[in-house]
Amino acid sequence: MKRLLTVFFLVMSSILGACGTQPPPATTPPSMGVEIQNIEEGEAISLDLKQVKRYDQCDSDSVLKTQIQFSQSDTDAKTKELTLGAKVSGGADISGVAKVQLEGSIQDRFASVNTTSKGYNEVLQIEIPAHTFLEYTIIWRESRQEGTIEYTENGEPKKVDYSYRIGLQLDSSSTKKIPCPTPPGATETLVAIAPSDTPTPQPKTWLDGCLDAQTWHVYSTDTTVVSNTKPDADGCYPTGLTGMNLDPSGILHIVNWEKKTVLASGIYTPITETSVIDFKVYVTSMYLVYDGPPTYLNFAVAPADDPMDTKNTTRFKLQVEKTGKDPIVFYVMADSGETSGVKVRGKHNEYRHVYDVRLELNGSTLSVSIDDVPFGETLILPSGPKVFYIGYNLPVLAGINAQVSELTIDGVKK
Repeated sequence: MKRLLTVFFLVMSSILGACGTQPPPATTPPSMGVEIQNIEEGEAISLDLKQVKRYDQCDSDSVLKTQIQFSQSDTDAKTKELTLGAKVSGGADISGVAKVQLEGSIQDRFASVNTTSKGYNEVLQIEIPAHTFLEYTIIWRESRQEGTIEYTENGEPKKVDYSYRIGLQLDSSSTKKIPCPTPPGATETLVAIAPSDTPTPQPKTWLDGCLDAQTWHVYSTDTTVVSNTKPDADGCYPTGLTGMNLDPSGILHIVNWEKKTVLASGIYTPITETSVIDFKVYVTSMYLVYDGPPTYLNFAVAPADDPMDTKNTTRFKLQVEKTGKDPIVFYVMADSGETSGVKVRGKHNEYRHVYDVRLELNGSTLSVSIDDVPFGETLILPSGPKVFYIGYNLPVLAGINAQVSELTIDGVKK
């Protein structure tokens, strides 16, 4: 009996001892890693990025034809496609693991927008003559989406600001001539001219980088543009306000967009009833934001006493009528007295392709040829003295990026 009691007490002691050392119940561990909770979009902003390119052709006997594309390394503002705030809410640094996941989430969020803007790859076609040194200054318009991203890291809620590039467009360009150095040993020959023998200055041409006031006149529906566009000391119009910039290689750049009102601007020069007008045209982009009136580039023969009479004017136009990416650019022809004109069947302008255009006046009619192929239709001209007009029409927020070059009228460079 005594032995049985001893065994009983030993067993109970073991059971009670085990109960006394049992660990507390396990708790659920906190969530580890980074989890994105919300991406908030704030205000979209625009920034101007300046890009400067120099081309030294001083020792070259040939013309250099090239193009300028956007390059972040050439701009004065070193913005990145995506930036995150240096600190999260509370002042702590962003961890390396969180940064990778946050950047990936933002890029996924704006993937469709960014893909579209990158596909819209604008370039500036330029031509640098032999024995010249040119400096190009290009302004690109960058659109950025700013906001905040909320996330948890190891269960702790955090928030950080972000800024992401969602668009990039060519805004404007300008060109400056840099004097070429005089070769060693070379001397300049000075010729004295008596005052009575001083010749009358000849009008400058596009190849001089000049829109000469002796030859051309400026027009815009924006009256402030006209009043602020006056000839400089050399008699050349500074045309930047019109959205039509002339570079020293003779290329007229027509670049304008996102105006909040309807806008038409252009230039014109006198011609005769039998003039032959030749030029090249190149379209990078033309677009509409809203359905309605078209965007168009206009080459017209107008009455000299009323160059801006849009109805009593004979017109050859490159015209966009639909919204969307890279809409069709139609050829449209209109007689003097016709309101809008008629599209040319079976032909249209392709983007980023150079076309040779010829307009031939024959007293009372005008014929049009593209790349030496006539359209097979003549247009009725206005009566009396005439001018040749180059201009564009933009509805609200619409845009154009085009170039006109190698313009001659009756074989004379203008």
